Amino acid sequence: MPERESCTIRDYVLGLEYLNEEKEGYYHEEGRINLLEGGRIEYTLKDHLGNGRVYCYHDAAENEAKTLQETHYYPFGLPIQKLSPNFEAAVGVEVNNYQYNGIELVEDFGLQVSHALFRTLDPQTGRWWQIDPKAEEFYAWSPYNSNLDNPILLNDPKGDCPLCPLVIGAFVGFSVDLAFQVGANIHEGGVENAFSRIDGTSLAMSTAAGALGGFAAMNIKTLGVTATEVVALGVPANTGIGMVESTTKQILSDNTLDASKVIRDGIISGVTGGYGDSASHLAKEFAGESMEKVLPSISINGSSEIMENTFQNIGDNMQGGNCENGNNAPKNVAASPYKNQERNVPQMLENMPNQ
Repeated sequence: MPERESCTIRDYVLGLEYLNEEKEGYYHEEGRINLLEGGRIEYTLKDHLGNGRVYCYHDAAENEAKTLQETHYYPFGLPIQKLSPNFEAAVGVEVNNYQYNGIELVEDFGLQVSHALFRTLDPQTGRWWQIDPKAEEFYAWSPYNSNLDNPILLNDPKGDCPLCPLVIGAFVGFSVDLAFQVGANIHEGGVENAFSRIDGTSLAMSTAAGALGGFAAMNIKTLGVTATEVVALGVPANTGIGMVESTTKQILSDNTLDASKVIRDGIISGVTGGYGDSASHLAKEFAGESMEKVLPSISINGSSEIMENTFQNIGDNMQGGNCENGNNAPKNVAASPYKNQERNVPQMLENMPNQ
């Protein structure tokens, strides 16, 4: 009876991975803690797409950084072996398989494929093995395509949507703005007037600002910076986007421009955006990728967008709080068509003289 070849068994518990029932390492955004080497801290240097390029650690005995492995890629993730002589790591060193787009490279059966959260990528053909779980949103492309056939600009670390940050940002911006407008109409004119006064310009600007915020977040995260730096860079980015959004809305909607309101809205956007980035990072740090199944990123983005709109509306109300009606309101505060109307018509009939 032929002997069975040895095999390796890998188990995953959030960020902790076991190799043949032995703790192998704790993986995080900046690299891993190699538990097989006594808790050695190893760092992953990434490019703008989140591809792991150089894996290194600090040798305390010699007080210098030492390279463990180095990998360079063809566009769709296949290693360029002549430029990556040790992309599989040196003998005796357990390789860090989180490489192209930060996806785990799996070498079972000699296939050399990348296992993302939703699908399996074949770097030799540049295609996924499974259909895109969000194919209906990208009907112009093949459901097996990788990075919309543009791996130089886009990445898809989960295998579901290379443009998801833009789509989610635009959707959240549009939905929250619409909800606030409908809520204001119901409050001022009753349920029957919920959709009677919708500012299309404001919706368009909120949608564009949301998409721009998603684009900024997508590019900041691919710079290979720490989570703290992601938040720090996101605050000024969201501040600038908020100021542009406020300026555009004022000019197009009211044909006026209040500099103090632009600055105020920018600061609110920056602070609430920083809150959203921090909340997202903490959720992923403590709950791992499984957090996406319970609390998707759209929930956190939506919460921060609601906070932003709430604070901006509070500022508008405080600025126009001394005005009795819309005619005396500042130019940058829209007058309500329902301000002087009674909501309950029968109450008005009670005051009519008897005939």
